[in-house]
Amino acid sequence: MPDIPFVVRYRTMNRMAARDFLRGHQRQRLTLLNWGQRMKRIGSFAVLAWCLVFLLLVVGGCASNMSRPETILDTPELYVSNGYKLIKTNKYEDAEREFSKALKLDPKNSEAFAGTALAMGHKGEQEAALASMKRSASFAKDNQQEYKVQVGWIRLHSVLREPGWIKKAETAYSWARSIAGQLPDAYYYMGIAYKHECRIEEAKTAFLRVLEINDGLVPEARNELFVLKRMASARPISGFGKGLVAKERVTRADVAALFLHELKLREVLKKEAPGPHLAAASDIASHPQKKIIEEILALKIKGLMVYADGTFEPDQVVTRAAFAVMLADIISRAEKDPAMIARYAESGSPFWDVKSDAPYLGAVLVCTAWGGETEVENEMFNPMGVLAGYDAVLFIQKIRDKLAK
Repeated sequence: MPDIPFVVRYRTMNRMAARDFLRGHQRQRLTLLNWGQRMKRIGSFAVLAWCLVFLLLVVGGCASNMSRPETILDTPELYVSNGYKLIKTNKYEDAEREFSKALKLDPKNSEAFAGTALAMGHKGEQEAALASMKRSASFAKDNQQEYKVQVGWIRLHSVLREPGWIKKAETAYSWARSIAGQLPDAYYYMGIAYKHECRIEEAKTAFLRVLEINDGLVPEARNELFVLKRMASARPISGFGKGLVAKERVTRADVAALFLHELKLREVLKKEAPGPHLAAASDIASHPQKKIIEEILALKIKGLMVYADGTFEPDQVVTRAAFAVMLADIISRAEKDPAMIARYAESGSPFWDVKSDAPYLGAVLVCTAWGGETEVENEMFNPMGVLAGYDAVLFIQKIRDKLAK
């Protein structure tokens, strides 16, 4: 084998060494890359594991908090406050449930028992309501709670209106004033009690005292003074009408009786030819106003007839829009002007709460033209509001006077 020159051997060896070096470096690089990827995967799993541990700790903490019997949002005072708010919106079952929650946390909570009594009273559960109110009185700890108990008695008697109720309310009223005569609650609710009895001057005095104290219930007292003014303006000509003036929610049976007693509807529509006989309502057989309802059904007043299912729903509360539909039908028939309602509707609505395409717009405009405004502000009719007795009597009084001319 011939000798290879030194220079050639050196270069060859250098190339081989370089190749080996590069191969070794590449292997190291691959090793490092593989290690990095493994560590990256391990790191991802570690991060995920830590996240899971943190989540479990948070959930566990929440669960621990949820199991606590009482938090900022779980106190007797809050449930009592919620209960009284629900009573204001006539949600008596829900109110009673809130008071029950308060009593679970504080079984001797006087205000919760008083609220329960009021909710039961509104539901017609007289004996249970009175028993709950007595328990409220037994748990009153100081003058502040005793004052609230006496106000509770005034409110409960005003709801139940059992025999001798006004005297009992007045006794509680005197006691409440002797405890805290500078607070408005007793004056306000005694004013409501006097209003139910149509004792307008005494009610007015009580509401004015609320305004003088100026420490709560001021808007409510102002509204009640407006109601008293309208009650005083109403001049019912029948015993039934006098009893209805103070009623806050008028039913279909009430309206039927009001049309016969106050509007003298038989005389108003006496010249009309009798129409075909209509089927009797299926749900009035045991109703105390059965004969009156049957008489009204025979007159076929729009909005006051039998429903499609054959019922009359005598105890259904009447809205102001529904009452307007009934009255407008009577007026147009008495005036022998069947196009009257449609003609009035053509002018559009002057009320912001009655749309111009509302099906009852014409009826509302006929009634306001004949019976005058029924709200403090002329731009409001409150069509879906509940019809009050004083409004019903006042409307009929004005319409009766116009029909008589």
